[in-house]
Amino acid sequence: MKASNLTKWIWVVIPVVIMLLFQMTLPLVLQFIYGDLNNVNPEIFFYLPFISPVLPLILFFIAYWRLKKSESTESKLVVTKREKLATDIYIGVGVGIVCVVVFVSSLAVLRSLSYPVPDFSSMSYAHHLFFSTIGAIVPGIAEEVYFRGFLTRTFSDFNPTLLILIASLSFASWHILSPAYLPHTFLIGVILGITYYRTRRLLPVMTAHTLANMSAGILILKGYI
Repeated sequence: MKASNLTKWIWVVIPVVIMLLFQMTLPLVLQFIYGDLNNVNPEIFFYLPFISPVLPLILFFIAYWRLKKSESTESKLVVTKREKLATDIYIGVGVGIVCVVVFVSSLAVLRSLSYPVPDFSSMSYAHHLFFSTIGAIVPGIAEEVYFRGFLTRTFSDFNPTLLILIASLSFASWHILSPAYLPHTFLIGVILGITYYRTRRLLPVMTAHTLANMSAGILILKGYI
């Protein structure tokens, strides 16, 4: 994909910009609607997590728009190939298990260091169910299209190691609103980046990412995290 160096780096920081804008604009929107944040109906905060897939979908459509705009056939992403379907699923499951181990281990280390980590005990069953299904599948697909697919194409002229690190840093920064997630999202980004670079297909990383999200949701629901 032909792009100036400046343009390339814009796509790296776009995810964190979207996340920060969301954090800043949400209180303003609620204040505009209710006049005062103290007047906000508590039920609103219950339903807010259910709109979380909108943010990954924004990244997905940005990637789709940019890739479609490119006239280069090299910009076309390959999800899988018929003869590689079973292999891609097996790879995805294996990598997904590794990602879950990284996630759980990272939070365990942070807790041992007395670092504040999210308290999932207050989440309702509906939230657990959501983040184990739709809230796992949508990010697992949409984020991989952007971070592993689109960014890899955008920085295809870079050294593979540097390319993977750039995409992983962007992926980690996407989770900036949850600082405790930054270490493991970066490591998981590296793992997914290596997997995508070696296979050049999205299905393995989509499967791994989705499985990791689902497994984390189930472990949280069962009280293991």
